[in-house]
Amino acid sequence: LPEERGCVEAYDVDAVVAFQKLHGLPRTGRVDARFWGELERAGIPQAHYPGDHVEVSKGRQVLFIVRDGKVALIVPVSTGATGNTPLGHWRVYSRVPGFNAKEMYYSSFFVGGFAIHGYHSVPPYPASHGCVRIPLWVAVRVYSLIDYGTPVYIYVPEGGIGDPSVDGLNPAFDPPGGDPSFVPCADNVASDYLIT
Repeated sequence: LPEERGCVEAYDVDAVVAFQKLHGLPRTGRVDARFWGELERAGIPQAHYPGDHVEVSKGRQVLFIVRDGKVALIVPVSTGATGNTPLGHWRVYSRVPGFNAKEMYYSSFFVGGFAIHGYHSVPPYPASHGCVRIPLWVAVRVYSLIDYGTPVYIYVPEGGIGDPSVDGLNPAFDPPGGDPSFVPCADNVASDYLIT
């Protein structure tokens, strides 16, 4: 991809991290031979539930937008650092466009003060206060796909959160900015994908 544009966009890194999360690879944001091998064998993940809804896997740290029982969009997320993002079946009851006072961007609340929202920091592991953080660049799109009453399923896959054999959790994330071959595009905001 850098060869095409001469740089790496934040969404390129997020796409790689989301794929790494789904396939149990180290969450580095870098493409290597193991990544390409998994990509050659990969298919579209299966939704756990039928119909139109949102799924959040706390173990894998990804969000699925599901349409007609098929995964239509995959987004990397960061859920609650203490594991407090509530498991279960919820429905969106409130939507708030733009930024709020807590720097949450395009929020879709599903229970109490918990929401799916854009945020400036979405590391590849659980780091939020309990919400489901998504990258800023995709927040408006996700918001447009989630309406009042949309079902939200939050679960932990077999093996549980933090099980490296299941979710490839890598708390010692090595941000792509440390790689000399990584050239961010001029309009990138580094905080979208770097851990500070």
